[in-house]
Amino acid sequence: MFGRIHHLPAATLAAVANRMRDRGFIDDAGRITGTGREIRERIEARTDELAAPPYDILTSAELDQLITELEPLAAALAATGSE
Repeated sequence: MFGRIHHLPAATLAAVANRMRDRGFIDDAGRITGTGREIRERIEARTDELAAPPYDILTSAELDQLITELEPLAAALAATGSE
């Protein structure tokens, strides 16, 4: 499963899969490997790190308000299968 790139042409997807396989991120069946999982976790952690500063300036009350106001949007996205 390629997430949000499913709309790309089959040849492009095959090339992406081949590069991921060559780097050890997926196996021959297209399943994520331990290496792939580790890389994904590192990318997610770094993304979270880089996204944090704008929220750091909010007070606790402002952050609570933001979370409350975003919950319906998050629920709607979750209902569509988005993560």
